[in-house]
Amino acid sequence: MPKSHIKKKAKGASVAPPQVAHHIEISARLPLVAAAGTSTREYVYQCIQAAAPGAEFGDESTLDSIPVNGDDVGACLNYRIPLTGNDAWRAGDIKGSWTVAVLTAKTDFRRKH
Repeated sequence: MPKSHIKKKAKGASVAPPQVAHHIEISARLPLVAAAGTSTREYVYQCIQAAAPGAEFGDESTLDSIPVNGDDVGACLNYRIPLTGNDAWRAGDIKGSWTVAVLTAKTDFRRKH
């Protein structure tokens, strides 16, 4: 490709690592503004569905059995609810052995904290 077609990164611009870009892409599938009266359970289900389109699961399903990446779900919940600061989910916080109900309860605690 000729050099005239190569775009340079603007001075001071940063590029998101692939995993961050992936989290942003998943979160972008859902509306930004948290709707009044939306339950934590609804947010958890929406974020699991965004991270694992077409997956079938229920409250007693483990995240590993769906399968879904907990970091993707956490990033989505942080964005959607939103959860910030000490209440935000961080990489590795959400365990694959948790059921959807456990994730919902732990997220609800963070949401009301």
